[in-house]
Amino acid sequence: MATLMITGGMRSTATDILDVHANILPFQQTLRKICLKSTLRMTSLPDTHPLARDIKMAYNYGNARNFAKPKRHPSPLHKLMYEFKVNPARMEK
Repeated sequence: MATLMITGGMRSTATDILDVHANILPFQQTLRKICLKSTLRMTSLPDTHPLARDIKMAYNYGNARNFAKPKRHPSPLHKLMYEFKVNPARMEK
């Protein structure tokens, strides 16, 4: 709907085609891109940051289980670490 207004296309035009012409990513890819950026930003936090320890613990929990068996009630940090498998110890601070 938004791409129809951005491009000025007709109502009968396929929105997938308009997304390509307007250079807009589909919603799923946009969401994944935002999550990856935030994960990279969190894993590059300095060790003095209050969240740094929890981020390392979330990664180590998944790494010890080869990211195969998630927790029963995973936190958003655990979900991000299971999805992207970014090692905070290997990130430049």
